[in-house]
Amino acid sequence: MTLEILLFYLFAGLAVIPAVALLITNKVIYAAYLLLVSLLGVAALYVFAGADFLAITQVMIYIGGVIVLLVFGIMLTAKTKDSPTLVVNSKNTGIAILLALVVFLVLILAILSNQFTQESSEEGSRKTTLSLVGKSLMTDYAFAFEAAGLLILIALIGAVYIAGRQLTRKHND
Repeated sequence: MTLEILLFYLFAGLAVIPAVALLITNKVIYAAYLLLVSLLGVAALYVFAGADFLAITQVMIYIGGVIVLLVFGIMLTAKTKDSPTLVVNSKNTGIAILLALVVFLVLILAILSNQFTQESSEEGSRKTTLSLVGKSLMTDYAFAFEAAGLLILIALIGAVYIAGRQLTRKHND
């Protein structure tokens, strides 16, 4: 077994095991942390698949944005020390585990029924997609990229203006 295959299995386990534990846990903060570890494993699998742009996007958007937002939301909605911790009480745990096993078996059957071939070139079998995406954004799609950035800036300025106006209105009342 080569180091690459061993690392693949390690990161696949890092993606799957926390996802299964996510089905079982009843504490919301633990679920958020398990989702974080699972998404890190998925990002590592993207690197192994040669989709480095997707891996970076996974880390920046899902881990950097969504998980941080979830954790902040959980921490800000938690009460004082005396209040009970946030838990999820679900009676459908057995159905969720059964459904997850069925989906897992269908995916395993799909993988086993396909014939995978590995193509290699003389220059190198792994070529990065980041340079291709970067060149496309700065040449072919430069106007759309800049327009999207401008729209985001306008939305942020509008949100700050509306929030500031509501804050001053509350202080005046």
